[in-house]
Amino acid sequence: MHLTSFSLDNFVSQELSQLTECQAREVADEFPDNQSWLSTFVLSRIIWIPLPKDKAALAFALIRRAEGAVTDYEEARKLLTNFISSEALAKVIN
Repeated sequence: MHLTSFSLDNFVSQELSQLTECQAREVADEFPDNQSWLSTFVLSRIIWIPLPKDKAALAFALIRRAEGAVTDYEEARKLLTNFISSEALAKVIN
C-alpha cells in the first residue's frame, strides 16, 4: 500500500515523510558494561553486599529497567537507521 506524504504525516506519525536521517546518538558506548549490570549486582549481593530484602528488590528492579532501557534504545536506533537507509520509507511515500 502506498501512502502519500499527507497520509504518513497525519495518520502514521508527524513529519514521517520528512525523515531522512537518524539523529539518535549511540548511548551504549557511554555505558560499556550495561549488559552485565544485573548479573554484577546479583553476584555482588551474593558475595559481599548485605542488603535488606526491600532495598535489594528495589535495586534489582531499577538496574533491570536501566539495563533494558539501554538495550531497547540501541535496538530502536538500529531499526530506525535501517528503515531510513532501506527502500521501505521510499516505497511507502511513493
